[in-house]
This record gives sequence, structure tokens and C-alpha cells, in this order.
Amino acid sequence: MTALTSLKDTWRDLGARERRMVVIGSVALLVTLIYFMVWSPFLERVDNARQRVAAGLDSLQWMQSKAAEARTLQASLGGPGRSGLTLSGSFLSFVEESAKKGGLGGGLKGAEPSGNDQVLIRFEQTPFHALIAWMIDLHSKGVEAFSVALEREQEPGKVRARLVLGRSGG
Repeated sequence: MTALTSLKDTWRDLGARERRMVVIGSVALLVTLIYFMVWSPFLERVDNARQRVAAGLDSLQWMQSKAAEARTLQASLGGPGRSGLTLSGSFLSFVEESAKKGGLGGGLKGAEPSGNDQVLIRFEQTPFHALIAWMIDLHSKGVEAFSVALEREQEPGKVRARLVLGRSGG
């Protein structure tokens, strides 16, 4: 309590002009602290959120345009032919071989069995158009995509993909 008493005594000893200066300085310090500790970080977070929303909208627009291109490409190929799948080896080796023949071998990062007659396959830095053309070709051979996850890469036109493929009707 002696520190508080000492502070009160010092305040009483100040003249009116000095008290006014201390009050003005305290208010200025309080406003500065509120600005730099509360308001400025808040504005920065709002700006970051706006940038993330804009980037998300760009990604959405890009994916919608690519989906339209895929539908156009599929329609131009005459749609799925359902010619059926005749395999000399395993379904996994068929999918891997097909990816290599489709020009996707360089981006193929892994393929593994996933359940009953299904394959989990991962690509990185893969041209989107080539991937879609390959999937349409597989579809025409009776292979169905049960799960598709695409993520845009830094390089334009390239994607990271995770697909679960299986035999149609199986």
C-alpha cells in the first residue's frame, strides 16, 4: 500500500497543468496500445480472410471451367462406351499401365489396392487435361471413379490428384 500512497501523494503535488499533461499522455498511450494490440491485428486478420476468400473463389471458378471442359471433352468422345474390361493381369497393374500409356507416368506417385476390385492412385504435378482424358478413356473401358480429389498445383494447368478407381458395377 505504500506504493499506492506514494503515487497519490505525487499526484496531489502536481500542478493543474502537469496533471493535465499526465492525463493527456495517459490517454494517448492507452489509444496507441489499443490500436497496436487490438485494432491493427484485427484489420490484418480481416485482410487475410478476404485474400483467402478471393483465392477460394478463384479456385472454384477454375474448377468449374475445367469441369465444363471435361464435359465437353466427354461429349466429343461420344460418352462412355461401356465396352467392358478384359484384363490379362491384376486390376492394379491395368490401371498403372493405362496411366503410363496415357502419358501420366511421370506424375504417378503411388498406386495400391483399396478394397474389393478398387485401386487408390495418386498423382502430383500432372496436366489436368491429360488426367481427364485418361479418366474418360478408363470410363469407356468400364472403370469407374468412386472418389476424386483434385488440388491445383502452383504451375498453371497442373493438379495433384487422389483417385479411387474400380470396375463398373463391381
